[in-house]
Amino acid sequence: MARHLARRPRSRVTATFVAVALVVASVVCLVPLPSRTTAATTFRLLLGRSGVSGQVAVTGNSVMSHVSVCDADRRQLPAMIADRAGRPVWRLDRPGQGWFETVDNAALALRRSDVADVMMFVSLFQLAATGLPDLREQAFFRMAAGDLAVNDLGARGWSWSVLSQPGAQEGPFTYEGVTYPDYGGIKQRYFSVEKSLRTCPETLGHDLHFIEAAYWNSYVQVGPQPNAIADLVELQQRAAQAGKRLHVVLLPVDTRDVASLEPALAQQITANARRAVGELRRGNVNVLDLTDAVEPAGFADRWCACGHLGERGRDTVATSVSAVL
Repeated sequence: MARHLARRPRSRVTATFVAVALVVASVVCLVPLPSRTTAATTFRLLLGRSGVSGQVAVTGNSVMSHVSVCDADRRQLPAMIADRAGRPVWRLDRPGQGWFETVDNAALALRRSDVADVMMFVSLFQLAATGLPDLREQAFFRMAAGDLAVNDLGARGWSWSVLSQPGAQEGPFTYEGVTYPDYGGIKQRYFSVEKSLRTCPETLGHDLHFIEAAYWNSYVQVGPQPNAIADLVELQQRAAQAGKRLHVVLLPVDTRDVASLEPALAQQITANARRAVGELRRGNVNVLDLTDAVEPAGFADRWCACGHLGERGRDTVATSVSAVL
């Protein structure tokens, strides 16, 4: 009996410790933080010292950093822009940068005194994105980038999921009777094969049905979202209020290659682009439409429907962009 009573305090201590640990773990899981992939850029924006006056901040996905294995000119797109425009360029891009991160980084950049221009490089499929980041990341960017009174951008809604929610373009899909895996499966099953067969100069690719399906999934399955348009309209208003310039660059799409596979599909992509540009301009957004600016030979990894650019394509974009800077 004495031994049994002696154990009871230890059990209470153990239970208390477990309860406290659970509470701490729950709080930590809900503390607003950016994801590990965005943290470095975000904290540079929030805490970094003032850089070169009048610099251009650029956001974007892997199009910004990709260089083809066939390229003689190894400069990435931001370096080409800096050379062409003669302006310092502050890079806020990264491969895989999602829509929320792009918008929030632009919002944070607009608040900095050392940034004169914010240039958002937007792929058409990003305007159609339906996925949401996890709750912690949403909360962090709302607190960091939103106005104190509104603490929001555009018409974006909350997702109360602790985990991120992938969009329709990232999940499995069916096109013309063939079902394809999610994005991870596509990289393993299709992209790896196309990479292994790649030649210089680059070509459209080999599995043409898959390539056609990839363009449909990225650019047509889901059209431009009202939330994305509203985000850019809101950012344009913030830029005007801050006395800064916002440039939205709609990146090139390889519609000529798509037309060689299925003309109707290319027409749908072009229609989506025109609709997005029209809605943005009606919202007084300063948009540079480069969707049709690059010939097929100017693209890299044409089989991935991701808009990667070879040196010719990067030079075309850099020339167009530097003209407005």
